[in-house]
Amino acid sequence: MGGPELVLRQHEAKEYKRLELNIGKEFPEFTFSDFDGKKHRFSEFRGKYVLLDIWGFWCPPCRKELPYIREAQKRFGSRNLEVIGLNTDADYTIDSMKKSLKDNGMIWTQAKFDSVMEFLSSGLRITSFPTTFLIGPDGKILSMGRGERKEPDLRGADLLDSLDEVLPKGDSK
Repeated sequence: MGGPELVLRQHEAKEYKRLELNIGKEFPEFTFSDFDGKKHRFSEFRGKYVLLDIWGFWCPPCRKELPYIREAQKRFGSRNLEVIGLNTDADYTIDSMKKSLKDNGMIWTQAKFDSVMEFLSSGLRITSFPTTFLIGPDGKILSMGRGERKEPDLRGADLLDSLDEVLPKGDSK
């Protein structure tokens, strides 16, 4: 007959499972490569507060948040904060991205998109940018950046206020 054909395929159950993220739940383990080619595991940052920022230069709201994230890294690094960026720019050369990161004062750890693409799209299913998480030293989610309920707000100047409230005072590491 030559008409449309319907093909059924069996898939493994894991292909249908979405990671469920909730306040107080442990953030899932993932691996990534930075722009120097160094491989990382998220668990290597245990013991620190982690501000995990999923962003891209292509995203105007992401660029709008950069001054606050730069200030957070500068102001709270001595208070046990580690900033990790998961870059979602698909079109770049390593050299051009390194230059852009340096020119924008983004001196924190940055994951290359190709090293986190599958984790972001099939595991986390991130659809809103920027998406920011605050994760405690025990690996549990403190905020998903939505400013809902009693969850610390992670946008704009509120990010700095939230971090000042949550992070330990002084130079504790």
